[in-house]
Amino acid sequence: MESILLLILIFADLLLFLYVYKSSRSRGYSTHQLVLDIKEERRIVEELKVHLSDQIAQSKIEINKLAEKVTAMIAETEMDHEQVKKMVTEGSKELVDEFEHRVFEPLELIKKKYDQVERAVDKLRREKEFLLSAIKRAETLAKFFNKKIPYEELLEEIEDKKYLDARRLVSKGMSAKEVADSLNLTESEVKMIVSLS
Repeated sequence: MESILLLILIFADLLLFLYVYKSSRSRGYSTHQLVLDIKEERRIVEELKVHLSDQIAQSKIEINKLAEKVTAMIAETEMDHEQVKKMVTEGSKELVDEFEHRVFEPLELIKKKYDQVERAVDKLRREKEFLLSAIKRAETLAKFFNKKIPYEELLEEIEDKKYLDARRLVSKGMSAKEVADSLNLTESEVKMIVSLS
């Protein structure tokens, strides 16, 4: 920018020199007077050059100061942006943690309670089946003592009933050990019953 202004001044100096030269020739100035006028013009042009150079230097200083301010403002804005970003990230994480704490923990507790209830219901179902089986046996025994069923037939029916119960409980998913414990059989008997069916 400075060099363009200096070129313009040099060109203006040249034009001024030509103008002064032509006008002095047309008016009849002496060469000595012409040289003095040219020197004066050159002095004025030099003063203009110095003045323009000073203004350009001053403008550069002001531009540099302004650039430093802008750079500082950008850096401050970036810092503020990073701080806000960090605050938002931390706040979001805290909100998610709080949400998980308030929602997922009670849900987990409800699931545990549900599993406990399921196990209790399953246990009650097995106990009911066992009680119904015991009631049927008791009825059979009562009939035996009423002398309506012969003793051998009763024993066969009790044994058949155990085997049928064993098959039914295994098919419901109980292990051989659980079935053996609930029907007063050995585990090997239960395994044999399952293999025969």
